[in-house]
Amino acid sequence: MIEELYLNVWIRDPKKWVMSGTWKWNPDGTVDVKGDVCIIDYPYSKLPVKFNKVTGDFTCGDNHLTTLEGCPEFVGGYFNCCRNLLSSVDFAPKKVNDNFYCIGNLLLFTEKDVRKVCKVAGTVITSEDYFKS
Repeated sequence: MIEELYLNVWIRDPKKWVMSGTWKWNPDGTVDVKGDVCIIDYPYSKLPVKFNKVTGDFTCGDNHLTTLEGCPEFVGGYFNCCRNLLSSVDFAPKKVNDNFYCIGNLLLFTEKDVRKVCKVAGTVITSEDYFKS
């Protein structure tokens, strides 16, 4: 119950995230979102809730995340975790139906690193690709 109250407060604070659509609290403590999620300028190393399914895009770039723990298992659009402090793609979504962006983290991930943990239907855009151009 405390987690749900915390989520209600966190979700309604537009300084912490932007969501288009609706959300649902699941019995297992995860959150489903019908729509997009955009978390920017989040000052902590880990997301405060565990997302399960996001039907649209999920952006958690430009933060201080050191882990992808809390990211959704499934993303119906693109996934963006650029410009964080990530040294691993562990806890990345298991499936992304569009592109996967992970430029500018502590570790320069490769497409192989990402595809090892996530089924990406689109293109994987990494720092490796960015520096090639």
